[in-house]
Amino acid sequence: MSRVMILSRISAVVVGLALLASAGPAAAFNQWNLDQAGATSRARELGHAGAGITVAVIDTWVDATHPDLAGRVLPVIDLTGLSDSGKDRCWHGTHVAGIIAASGGLLGVAPAVQVLPIRVLAYDPDSGDCSGDSGIVARGIRDAADRGARVINLSLGALLPLLFQDSAVRQAVDYAYDKGAVVVFAAGNSSIPLTDTYGSRAILVAATGPSGRRASYSNTSSEVAVAAPGGDASTCTPDSCVVSTVPPNTMTNSDGSYACTVAPCYVAAQGTSQAAPHVAGEAALLIAQLPSRSPAEVRRLIVSATRPLAGSAYGLIDIDKALAQNAPQQESPPPAPGGTGGSQSKSPVPAYRTTSPTATPEPTQTTPEPTQTTPEPEAPAVSEQPELRPSGPSPAPVAVPIPRSSGRRVPVATAAILLAVVGGGLGASARTKPSGKAT
Repeated sequence: MSRVMILSRISAVVVGLALLASAGPAAAFNQWNLDQAGATSRARELGHAGAGITVAVIDTWVDATHPDLAGRVLPVIDLTGLSDSGKDRCWHGTHVAGIIAASGGLLGVAPAVQVLPIRVLAYDPDSGDCSGDSGIVARGIRDAADRGARVINLSLGALLPLLFQDSAVRQAVDYAYDKGAVVVFAAGNSSIPLTDTYGSRAILVAATGPSGRRASYSNTSSEVAVAAPGGDASTCTPDSCVVSTVPPNTMTNSDGSYACTVAPCYVAAQGTSQAAPHVAGEAALLIAQLPSRSPAEVRRLIVSATRPLAGSAYGLIDIDKALAQNAPQQESPPPAPGGTGGSQSKSPVPAYRTTSPTATPEPTQTTPEPTQTTPEPEAPAVSEQPELRPSGPSPAPVAVPIPRSSGRRVPVATAAILLAVVGGGLGASARTKPSGKAT
């Protein structure tokens, strides 16, 4: 077995939106990633916003109390074997979950899905990373399939490129596939050709930047199925990286103080970690549109609806095209699952790694741009591998206003803004310290 980490990379901006909301009329951040991916309101309508579909996020813990996720996060399945509550300094799983499922001030690809968090990565105080073990990742994939997840997202990967040849993980992918689950992996952030390490049944996702070109850090390979927005910048801003949800008190300023202490909190980050959940959300919409679709059919529809991507053997996803071209004559959302929780497992501490970036506050100035939020239609309630880089349901979702950036900066007086360098890694995430400092 080998160690694995989250795959988020380069840098991140942390914004305390509780402060921003008090500054007057505010709308959403610039979610260029949704525009680029074709995550339109029509696509969500055709896919019933993912209602009735459970998406497993195999990662760090997920903050079920975040207003943009509340009410749709199932009880966590904790495979780390740790005795803590799971609320450590790892923000990555909540960020990934928000890209898939946010439904309040921030919008995800499939805002009516249920999220099944499977914790396989935890904070390591010795290294400052969030890491785990490939054997536990394989177990998490199997658990997700056994609990009825139709989509499984893994924004994690090996620390050492080309060494994630874990038969247990490949077998777990096959197991989940045979049970009807679409398994999505981040391709990695090492800027190298990538061998097929997860088996032919997994969907590997590369990352693009705001320009629509492949991100400079993204791994490439003929085995990569598609690309999706992941961000690409030396210093992240909401206009260059992907904004999503994070728990409060998980990222710190250079002086050790927490960058965002009052929820809701959001981060702009980049990596193939951020690209993969766009595809997981697309898969959820396609299955909600027609629940009888098999993993093979979902993959075919995703790949066939892509747009050409210069210099790549694969294409950039187009969610609207995939949903519109394949809408059945009779559309009806699948029944919303009741959802069952998982008991805590006493597995050994994982060797996978997810790391949180260290941050240096950088004062910036902008004027918030007032916009009107259009609410989405109400949905039914509802191993050997390389090292990766990177409670019950909560109350009903609450819409939270967040400032839209159009190249201008948010006034320092109204928000805590944290620029954080995150180290690069082989997978969807980078090696970074929860404090925000690069490792």
